Amino acid sequence: LGSSPLFLPATPAIQAATVARGQWDELEDKRKTRSLLLSRKRPERGKGSKRSSPGVVNAVPPPPPPKPYQSIPAPPPVAKLLEGGRQEQALLQLVQGTDRGLNVTEPRREAIDNTIRVLESSQENLDAFADPKLYRKCSVSYVGQESSEVSNAAGGKFRGRVGRSIFRVKNLYQHILKDDAQGVFAVNMILFRIFGVLPGCAILKGTVSKETRTRANAAFDPPVVALGALERGAFFSLRVGPPSSVQLDTTFLGSQVRVSRGASSGTAFVFQPTKEGDLEADLWEKVLEREPLGAQAASVAAGVASVATAAGAVLGPWSGAPRTAMTALSVTLLAVAAKISISTGGIDTECDEKINGQGGNEASSTREAVRTRVSAVSNSVQRFLSRVVSKVRTNSAA
Repeated sequence: LGSSPLFLPATPAIQAATVARGQWDELEDKRKTRSLLLSRKRPERGKGSKRSSPGVVNAVPPPPPPKPYQSIPAPPPVAKLLEGGRQEQALLQLVQGTDRGLNVTEPRREAIDNTIRVLESSQENLDAFADPKLYRKCSVSYVGQESSEVSNAAGGKFRGRVGRSIFRVKNLYQHILKDDAQGVFAVNMILFRIFGVLPGCAILKGTVSKETRTRANAAFDPPVVALGALERGAFFSLRVGPPSSVQLDTTFLGSQVRVSRGASSGTAFVFQPTKEGDLEADLWEKVLEREPLGAQAASVAAGVASVATAAGAVLGPWSGAPRTAMTALSVTLLAVAAKISISTGGIDTECDEKINGQGGNEASSTREAVRTRVSAVSNSVQRFLSRVVSKVRTNSAA
């Protein structure tokens, strides 16, 4: 067999070629095996799954494609409105559904800010006080404040995190009006429902003076808080809180939009003129027709009622549940008296001090006024309690 031509002797060249071919086949098999394993999706491991054996290669699945941005649905053709030069309509479309700036995403906020800048750049030489479009009744459509945990630039503490859970804000208004008797004046009004049931409002009215071509200084009287039947002047109205003042720059006046900014904070406000027949926009007139009850008188009345209820619970013939109910009512009335005494009517005085960049004189005077009011209420309650105790002792001795 060794001399047969079909079986040539194994020369060194033939041996080398055979070894090379074998190594190539082995590498090709490994490549195919690895490609097959990588093409398989690695199973998800749960609590009961077992680890794969060390000899098996688990392929890492590619990352999932990014999800589309989840936000407030973009209003229809805002881009077309901007391209057509209708920036006012585009701005109103953008602020729609944001709860006046409380529920707005960062992309939407950026689009709103860009649109506002476009409008402002079109009226760089605006003389706001000479433009009749300044003197209109407007509703607040947007406030560019990023955080409203404690209070909001439009609505104060009524639109803070705690205030929103109690006072369900229905609408916000800011009117800048002018007449011969009062001159230029401003009215801020918040319409709300306490726990969504009892209607009420908070009203700030003050005079407006011109600082520059665009900057106005508004000096407001203490706020008036009214509850119930606002269309008939309210069942109950109370003047509570300190006077306040703000400065506002009007940077754009259009037929559909008024844009203003806080003088120190730069916070943007978007106002929309009210429509004809908007009866809610004029409720402030009916509420202010009646003289509101002063804070000190209301606090004294609540404190006296608290003491009288407590005396009736202790000295009266009641026991058990009726006495417990009267005690609870007394504590509630006392808390109401204390709250009225120190209330600022929804005005965040500390926020005003920081935003307006003013010194501590105004804030200190406000705190001193609150201390004086609390002291007066406390002295009145103590005098009434002393008279009640002396009367009880006289009757017991008799």
